[in-house]
Amino acid sequence: MAFSLLLATGPALVACSDESSDDTAAASSPAGSAAATSSAVPDAGTSTSTESAEAGDSSTGGSSTPVDLATVILGPDDAPAGFTWVDTSGSQADAETLAAMSELIDMLTFSPASCQEQMRSLADPDAAAGQGGVSATYTSDTDEGAALLVAVGPKSEGDPHACDNATATGTVGGVEMNMVMTSTDLGLSIDGATNVVSTRTETTVSAQGQSQTSTQSTVIGEVNGVWFSASSQGDVDQDVLEALAQKQADRLQG
Repeated sequence: MAFSLLLATGPALVACSDESSDDTAAASSPAGSAAATSSAVPDAGTSTSTESAEAGDSSTGGSSTPVDLATVILGPDDAPAGFTWVDTSGSQADAETLAAMSELIDMLTFSPASCQEQMRSLADPDAAAGQGGVSATYTSDTDEGAALLVAVGPKSEGDPHACDNATATGTVGGVEMNMVMTSTDLGLSIDGATNVVSTRTETTVSAQGQSQTSTQSTVIGEVNGVWFSASSQGDVDQDVLEALAQKQADRLQG
């Protein structure tokens, strides 16, 4: 899924680039890159108490009662063992990281082309600013490369499978790059959720005889007309990700 890809490619692209600016480098940290993907499936921007979603707008039917997303998103007390909730509200890092990643995406040529369009839409800072979802980020207490992101909100536009298996080539900072993205189905199920899709994406970026691989696993689903996602970056046990997704689904069920 493109949701997984945006998080996975950030650290890999930055690690292989000779000209990583301060803004671009922010994408290589778990908190920064996880926050950057808060514009994906579902759409999730900066958390505020006024944001809501209309439940029942999907094809599954249900109530049309607005849901206060700020009250249903997981919080600090929901952090899995060994992880700590990170407060990313009120920070400009998200928009700066998205802008830097958008520049990187434009330097590459993707196959299929629909993957590049999906990536551009996810990394658009202006679009992300008004997407009306909320997210929570958790970083590992022992592994700086591991992080978890959970988000709730309306479903994003575009084909979520556009980048399941794709390639990209181009020149970044004067360096020729080649990127290969491969996704596999995890086959996870979340009780009480419909339209569940779970994917593991491996992204390998090669440049100057070296390569960097990033791994991202994502679970998305729908509960009472509200979409949720849970994703992991780095070395995170699949059971931890599945449990976090289940906890968010349970919260949406009330």
